[in-house]
Amino acid sequence: LKTWGTAVHTELVRHKHHGSADSVFEPELRAWRDLSVEEKLSDPFAKTLIGPFEHSDGYSTTSYHYDLETGHTLYGEAAAKERPGALVLTMQALNTILEDLERASRRLLEQRIMRDLRA
Repeated sequence: LKTWGTAVHTELVRHKHHGSADSVFEPELRAWRDLSVEEKLSDPFAKTLIGPFEHSDGYSTTSYHYDLETGHTLYGEAAAKERPGALVLTMQALNTILEDLERASRRLLEQRIMRDLRA
């Protein structure tokens, strides 16, 4: 994530010199606790749980979600009780987001290469 996010940010900064829009990517990833209240409120993944995951102790399997904002693991029905209505970011969705980020990064890099070749 950091590598592709940095690549996209770098290319967008380069494009900014050619009249393109500002980058929506931060040049450096920061922990949730380091974000300002305003940044937390505007984050598209605020109040989102990650999961579901499964934990097996050899006898039984328990599902759980992870709350990135609080750093707590919510087992079983605790996610629904403590965070009713929370959005859930699944690993499949996260994979799709990362693939999209990779594609965008490659596309921006190709555009820059083509622009540099014409210059």
